[in-house]
Amino acid sequence: MDAFFIPAINLIGDDALQEIGTIIKNLNGKNALIVTDKVLNKIGIVKKITEILDLNNIGYTIFDKTNPNPTTK
Repeated sequence: MDAFFIPAINLIGDDALQEIGTIIKNLNGKNALIVTDKVLNKIGIVKKITEILDLNNIGYTIFDKTNPNPTTK
């Protein structure tokens, strides 16, 4: 049997987004997978995240093919 562990860290608060670079580095992370939908990507929410990752020299891949939640249908 194969298994792997992905730690869950929830950041809450006005400045929580600013901490993602530090959190990823503390986990020895070098790349992030951003899973989102096309709407959040289009309206700039994802850009706020990628700008912080860029400042911290953390690579990333954006997967924006998920369904919006709540759905638009």
